[in-house]
Order: sequence, then C-alpha cells, then structure tokens
Amino acid sequence: MQVEDADDKVSMAARIARLYSEHALNTDVQEMIIPLFNLPDPVIRTRGIKKERKSNPMSLQEAVEAAAEMLNKATNPVLIGGPDLRPAKACRAFIDLANVSGYATAVVPAAKGLVPENHPQYIGSYWGTTASNPPQCAEIIESADAFLYVGAIFDDLSTTRYSTIFKKEAAIAVQPERVVIGNDAAFGCVLMREFLEALAKRLKHNDTSMTALVEGRHRLVSAPEELLRRPNEALKANLLFRHLQKMLATDSVVIADVGDAWFISQKLNLPHGCG
Repeated sequence: MQVEDADDKVSMAARIARLYSEHALNTDVQEMIIPLFNLPDPVIRTRGIKKERKSNPMSLQEAVEAAAEMLNKATNPVLIGGPDLRPAKACRAFIDLANVSGYATAVVPAAKGLVPENHPQYIGSYWGTTASNPPQCAEIIESADAFLYVGAIFDDLSTTRYSTIFKKEAAIAVQPERVVIGNDAAFGCVLMREFLEALAKRLKHNDTSMTALVEGRHRLVSAPEELLRRPNEALKANLLFRHLQKMLATDSVVIADVGDAWFISQKLNLPHGCG
C-alpha cells in the first residue's frame, strides 16, 4: 500500500464497518463523512447470498463531472485498459467508451486479450519506451496530454521498474470501486462499470490521438515467415512463437510466465475471443 492510498484504506474500513453495523469504529472516524454504496434494501447477512451494490449517486456524479471536464478540455487524450477490467466486469463498458470517445486505446501487459485486438482504435500494449509493442504505441501514449487508465495496476513489473512515463496531474485512474483524478481528487464508492457507462454519455468525440496511425495500422506481429528448423539446430524462441501464433484460435487461452515469455507474448496477435 502506498502512503497516498492511506485515506482510502481508512475510509474503506469505516464503510465496511458501517455497512455491517459493527461497533468497531474509532470515535474520530464516526464523525467523518464517508460515502456508502447504495443497496436496494438493508443488508441481510445470509450465507451464500450477496446483495448487488450500486455506486453512491453523489460520488458517481461528481467523479463523472470532474473526469469529463478534464478529458473534454484535453487536446490529445488516450485510453489505457488494465487487468482489473475483468473482475470489475467492465470490459464491455470499456469498449463502448472507446467507441464513443474515439481515443487511441491500449492495454497494459497484464490486460492483453481483454480488449479485441481487431478494434479499429486498438494500438497495442503499453509497457514504457523499451518494451511497448509495437514501439509506436509508446509514442502515441506518451505524447498525450490526458490519460484515462481503467483497471491498471502500477507495480514495478507493469511499469518496468517505474520507468514508464506517468503524469499523475493529467491522469484519471479508475479502480474497481474508486476514481482518482489528478493529484488530489478521489471519489470512493464508485463502481468501475457504472462510471464508464455514465462517462460515455458526457465525453466529446476526439480522435486526435489516432492521427499517428493515419498511414496504416501497426500490427502486433509482422507477417509470419516460413522458418524451417535445420537438423540439430537449437529451437529458438522466435521460431517457437511463430508456430504458436499459427495455432491460436478464438477459443485459445495463452498463459505466459513472468520473464522472456511474457515479453515475447506481447508480440502475439490474438484473434478475437482469445485471451
């Protein structure tokens, strides 16, 4: 946990305690104004039954207004998806937002496969200037003046030891239950899917970030070459992955371990439906 997230962790603990009516709150915490998730009716603590939560209306509205204001003022905004899209069940809302906004759309390495790679606005996986695929993806992302990160996790691995360019003052980080805008604005009890759906209604279409692809789309994998392995020749990674590329289908799942396999797997061109 980072120091700047401490207030959110305290607020979350207080929300959970209040949600389940536990008498474990500090007196100072009880006086705090903490937004709660909306529930259709009082919580019934029945084993195996979960109530569907909804965003706090006030937090959701304020988060959407603040995000729309920043993005609509930007000249060259971009959209980046992360692995938390899946548990938040927000993949469809993310794609809908991309369609409405017109932004160039990328993913972080751990989210490869969550966004269809045949989408006309998909530009690749962003992993800093040294490992992005294709390299033009980094150029487009890092030349932007506003960044909408949805479900991204900023750890040492996904940021190549924190070497990726992250302009916090121009970034909006959408987490499964929280939205952070710029340096100081944070909105709790906001579900990712509901936020994306509401934001899509407020954004102006802006495809400026797509102009870098006017001369033609950059493929994640170049046209396959017919490479034949000579007798007694060592099996090299590039040859292995070229054969793997030909094997991929819409119902395939690629599991890559951390290391060279993860780096090289970013170059695979995943068919629609392949994850």
